[in-house]
Amino acid sequence: MKRIISILLCISMVLFPLVSCKKPDEVSKHNYDDIGNIPGDYIFNTTASRYRSQNDGARLLKYNVHSGEWSYVCNDPFCTHDSDKCFFYGGPAASFTYIGNNIYFVKMNETKGKYGIYAYNVSENTGSYIYYFDRSAYAKLIAYKYKLFFEEEGYLRIVDTKKFDVLTYEKPYRTSLMMIRNDEIYWYKAGARDLEYIITDLSGNRIRECNYVEYFNGFRYRMDKEDGYFFAYDLYRSSDGEKYEKVLDHVGPVGVYGDKLLYFNASPYLADEKGMIVKENRDEQISDLKLTELWVCDPDGSNRKMLVKDLNFTELPLNGTNPMICGEYAGIVIRKESPVTAEERECNEDLLIVNIYTGDYFTVRPGI
Repeated sequence: MKRIISILLCISMVLFPLVSCKKPDEVSKHNYDDIGNIPGDYIFNTTASRYRSQNDGARLLKYNVHSGEWSYVCNDPFCTHDSDKCFFYGGPAASFTYIGNNIYFVKMNETKGKYGIYAYNVSENTGSYIYYFDRSAYAKLIAYKYKLFFEEEGYLRIVDTKKFDVLTYEKPYRTSLMMIRNDEIYWYKAGARDLEYIITDLSGNRIRECNYVEYFNGFRYRMDKEDGYFFAYDLYRSSDGEKYEKVLDHVGPVGVYGDKLLYFNASPYLADEKGMIVKENRDEQISDLKLTELWVCDPDGSNRKMLVKDLNFTELPLNGTNPMICGEYAGIVIRKESPVTAEERECNEDLLIVNIYTGDYFTVRPGI
């Protein structure tokens, strides 16, 4: 039996479009302004073993998209990066955002005894607090162009990272900040059974309510589960919410990157590899699937191009608010094998860094 699943819930990679690493006057040719990201040289991520939480053993890393080389954001040669003695360990590694080569995260200033938003430039090795909360607080930071958006005590705060001005607006009642696209803010509507959103302008003024997320000039997308497979979906899109057209079939996770769709092609395991899975309450047997190929296409499903093949990995962990993007490059966490025991502390995560236009890619495993 088919069940409609929102594309927002189905994706296991990043649901953020790409930005350009080229010079500012070259950015417009790829139509990246819809998510307002600023060019940089790195993709940022954390690495920890499968059995560690993001706050237990998380270390903040940077990956150069031009060379594929990785390094710690902390560049202290005497730091082991594995305890609170490292400024970028734990909390900062678990929740951060970035604008170009600047990372922003919430951190306690021990001298002032206050939590604040810390800005650190990885190229210049300089940092400072740019905002302090009145009370102990956690804030989900969303970067849009040169501004940081977050909630604080029922208000929408906006910090201009160039001018350091702070603007405050009323936020929609009982909503949570979700994302920003095309100069519009998407808010979760609290208490709804199904996903519902309130859309406002950048000042928090209500524009409309809807139960879908718009991509690509007002088109909305949905995924229907394919019959006969444990994990495979057909992707549809609509301009009016009534009539849908099929865009892709037999796909796994799908992500929206600038003016492209990035998706995984789902291939069934052979019977002697994985066996068959019995569908609940039915005699029919269905194939389990593995994700083996990474593809890119236009929003209408045309101009499909395979970027990477023979991936054969088992899962795509969620990346939270980290966009894992830089210019034409997308960063995707892949886990190839499971640890033997829960005590195993070896890192088993690779980062696939792929150029969605050329297909060039690096597969990086930090030597931790």
